[in-house]
Amino acid sequence: EAFLTCEDSDEKTWAAGAVFRGDEVIPRPDGTSKTFDIIKVPTFKEDGSRKGLVVVGRDITERKKAEEALIQNQQELRRLNEELELRVVKRTEALKKINEELTKALVELRQTQSQLVESEKMAALGNLVAGVAHEINTPLGIGVTASSFVTEQVRIYKSLYEQGKLKKTDLEEMMKIVTETSEFILSNLNRASELIQSFKMVSVDQSSGERRAFRVKEYLGETLKSLRHKLKKGDYDINISCPDELQLNSYPGAFYQIVSQLIINSLNHGFGERKAGVIDVEVTTDDKNVQMVFRDNGVGITEENLKKIFDPFFTTRRDYGGSGLGLHIVYNLVTQTLVGRIKCESTPGEGTVFTITFPMSRAV
Repeated sequence: EAFLTCEDSDEKTWAAGAVFRGDEVIPRPDGTSKTFDIIKVPTFKEDGSRKGLVVVGRDITERKKAEEALIQNQQELRRLNEELELRVVKRTEALKKINEELTKALVELRQTQSQLVESEKMAALGNLVAGVAHEINTPLGIGVTASSFVTEQVRIYKSLYEQGKLKKTDLEEMMKIVTETSEFILSNLNRASELIQSFKMVSVDQSSGERRAFRVKEYLGETLKSLRHKLKKGDYDINISCPDELQLNSYPGAFYQIVSQLIINSLNHGFGERKAGVIDVEVTTDDKNVQMVFRDNGVGITEENLKKIFDPFFTTRRDYGGSGLGLHIVYNLVTQTLVGRIKCESTPGEGTVFTITFPMSRAV
């Protein structure tokens, strides 16, 4: 096959009188061809005429095929990369559009959720107003009745005096009635005043959301006062264990919401139609955290529902007017306002325990 070299390169080699090296495709008798790496060396006679060519060839057919295949693969890879880049651009644009739509939907969802939460807070405030108004009506009503009684007695004894019929025993009886009734009126007015102060404290805290210093045990007592109208509908025993000196510089409105929502949750779900039960609230502290454990001996929560109790709009009492936002509000207040955490443990038939922990750094 070395003799079947290209005549053009032969002539170039002779003309140049120098070594030629290059690739040449050599046809074969069977109609196929091979590619050789050819080296041609011209030789001359003493008179300078051509003597012959020394030709050495190395078969590089397979290498050439591999190189051609590599080039084709690179071209195909380049084409695929271009297609992929185009697809990525289109997909990125599509994802960007979807992301914009999702962001818009999320903003609308948060706005709606915020409005619902605020509505729930205002509903709770409305219940507080209605409850306290009901509680205040009792001592005020007693005070009005007692005042009317005293006025009537004074009118009777005044008439006796004007007629000259007032005796010493009558005067003594009148003084006794006035003294006892006045004390009774004063007692009920003081009770009404305490209720109004309690209402004023928790309602302002609940609506303003401001941070201030407050004593935890005292505030828990005010919270129970504000819920008295609900608690007296059944035989409920609420026990509070909290250090007398514990004072927080935190958000009493959030604290009230958390405790009141947990109590209402126990009344509506834990005790339900039973209208009786025990609630224990224990507050402890260490160097870093405040922990509040809220425990009731109600019916408990199933394992399936326990996973969803903090989800918005989840309720097992929707037929009874439940919104499913109570414990969701509690979760948000604990994790966002108090920067703490809350967990719930429950066994059906054995009650429910909420454990709330938040940083002691909020205490003074």
